[in-house]
Amino acid sequence: MKGFFTILCLWVGLHSWAQVTIGVKLSNPLSSTSIITVPKATVPYDIETFAYLGVLQGGAFVRVPFSRHFTFHGETLFRTESVSFSPREANWFPSERHLYLFKYLNMPLLLQCEGTNKFRGFGQLGIAPKFLGEAILYDKEEDKNFDVTEHFNRAVLDLNVGGGILWDLPRVVFMIDGRLSVNLTPMASKRSMKYLDFREARSIHVAISASAGLKVGKRNTNNK
Repeated sequence: MKGFFTILCLWVGLHSWAQVTIGVKLSNPLSSTSIITVPKATVPYDIETFAYLGVLQGGAFVRVPFSRHFTFHGETLFRTESVSFSPREANWFPSERHLYLFKYLNMPLLLQCEGTNKFRGFGQLGIAPKFLGEAILYDKEEDKNFDVTEHFNRAVLDLNVGGGILWDLPRVVFMIDGRLSVNLTPMASKRSMKYLDFREARSIHVAISASAGLKVGKRNTNNK
């Protein structure tokens, strides 16, 4: 919610002279990966964790140019992250592994550096507050699902680094970008979780996404 109001205030303050673009964004599940490394277990045997492919992510974005080469880029996205795991050397099939699934509202606030041609490249750097909506443990041993939301921090801060290409048309903007995000603050502060201790866990998310937006502000006459 704080990220939304930040974006709104920037939009209102800069709308009078900048060309604001508002649009939608969707990641490609086939090229999106969630990797959560958990160095400690809460059981008396070794645990092996696995990356999770096919991550869902989508939502809305706003971009506000404030100079010839720099743009504020903000997003509000629904995102899932997860980690599957099993006893080390158990040789379980993927469908037999336990799974922690996290549902986040992700709000990246990014500085975007880009060229000046209509078809141009760009780089992004910023932070992303994300807010946990639900955390679920799929326990295959007991064949049950558990709501474990209370064991995790409801707000986490990520670092975002990325880049891509942009096609700037008179009234619309199309973008394709790749982005890496890594948590800067802990996913959890409590140890009392089944199988894994997430207090020192590292969450890494990689995604390739496509975006399309409509320009709703004042026209930028500097565009080539």
